[in-house]
Amino acid sequence: VARRPAKAPEPEPKAPAVAPPPPAAPEPVELVEVKDYETKTSPAEPDPSAPPPKSFEELDPNLGWAVNQKGLAWTDLAEAAPEATRQWQRWYRKSAQPSDPRVVEQTFSTLMDALDGIEVDRALLERKLARCKRSVQKLAGSAGEPRYDSLKARYGELVKEVGFEPWRREGQALAVDITLLEADLRVLEAEAAAAPTSTSTSG
Repeated sequence: VARRPAKAPEPEPKAPAVAPPPPAAPEPVELVEVKDYETKTSPAEPDPSAPPPKSFEELDPNLGWAVNQKGLAWTDLAEAAPEATRQWQRWYRKSAQPSDPRVVEQTFSTLMDALDGIEVDRALLERKLARCKRSVQKLAGSAGEPRYDSLKARYGELVKEVGFEPWRREGQALAVDITLLEADLRVLEAEAAAAPTSTSTSG
């Protein structure tokens, strides 16, 4: 009797491949709002080795000299930097004192920058003459008095000079003369305001 061949062993079934675990989700990032002032550089602490800030009494003559050198009046500076000029005038009149001496230097720098930015051009001179015109009109009651008549004549001559094209003199020279006229007119206005008014009495 022929033998039945032995059955070959069946291969063991392979275990199914296991997929790798998915990568972990990144941690959520919290968005933080950054305000403008947080990105700005905070003011540096004063250097202890630096000289102390200058006082108002030290800086005021320098500012006045710079205004005069450019042939301007304080009113011209006030038009360019109104708030800083008002603050400086309050210190000048002693109606207010700075709480921090560094504020004086900062205000001084603001005014000097504004002064450097003022251009002595026709528009500036015409604004100055407009102020003179208002003073001349305000003092019209003084007509016939030598000082008033002289100031009014100076005003008329300067109006003609500024109207020339081109100017016969430099703009700064014209600015100086108009500034002097403004000052003289203010003096006359102050005197007129302080003069007692005449009243007629019957008795």
